[in-house]
Amino acid sequence: MTFFESIMSRLDQIYIKDLVSTKEAPTTFTAKQTVQEAASLFEKAGMKEIIVLDEANQVLGILTEKELIHGLLSEKRAYLVSEVMTKSFPTLLVSDTLSRALERFAGGDQILLILREDHSFFNTLEISDIRSILQW
Repeated sequence: MTFFESIMSRLDQIYIKDLVSTKEAPTTFTAKQTVQEAASLFEKAGMKEIIVLDEANQVLGILTEKELIHGLLSEKRAYLVSEVMTKSFPTLLVSDTLSRALERFAGGDQILLILREDHSFFNTLEISDIRSILQW
């Protein structure tokens, strides 16, 4: 086995659930909450993103500062988070491995939404989380 194969084999033994199980879960909103509520939270807590969930804890979208500002400044001012959130987002399952996450980051994803096997929201994973966990 080559050195590279040895490293990849080890990465395939580290599961996403183990990486994020102790990480504080990000703030979540429902699609019915207002853009003004989100703006207030971004300002008070210094948030980077808010995960938007339905009543069954399924991810509907993600709201970043960029979408928030666009919603606040557009001619047709958005009222609800659901009007400005991004509805397409990269995901991994808790059963996926670290090597799969690294592939996604190498492909340009900045944040991954981690879902349980039933596709309900679990947590997020960013490259900085991996650096901190692996002490890179």
